[in-house]
Amino acid sequence: MKNKILLFLFLTCNLYACNSQSETLDLSSGFAAFVVKDINSSIDWYSSKLNFKLVNQTHLEERGIKQANLKLGNTKIELIESKSSINPTQSNTKKGLILGIFKVGFITSSFDNWSKHLIELEMITEKDIVINPIDNKRMLIIKDPDGNRIQLFEK
Repeated sequence: MKNKILLFLFLTCNLYACNSQSETLDLSSGFAAFVVKDINSSIDWYSSKLNFKLVNQTHLEERGIKQANLKLGNTKIELIESKSSINPTQSNTKKGLILGIFKVGFITSSFDNWSKHLIELEMITEKDIVINPIDNKRMLIIKDPDGNRIQLFEK
């Protein structure tokens, strides 16, 4: 697909302990890239909601691209704002899924802490926590400001 920037799935991602005072998200090595509408808004969201830290930020004006790298433990994410990015008019519909990456998933050994944190931030409710029928473990999905799905799985 032309002009589509790939989003890498995290290879082996694990979330570790967080507490209600200072929620942290610690992941094993991984990388993902997200095309975003507003880089500053996305930097703020990933920093304030998931505790990623800004490593660097560039503006390649001649290419119409703003780019930022964030890090949490050994996991890095790249945010890209591009004047030429395609903004789909539909998300996944009743007719089916739009081709491409559907979500990024993390496995966490501290699912209770993370679900409590996300409930406190009003990003989910108790009803958003479901049981995976395959392994009988809990899971939930949140969305970033651009609608990218981030799924947390109980370890």
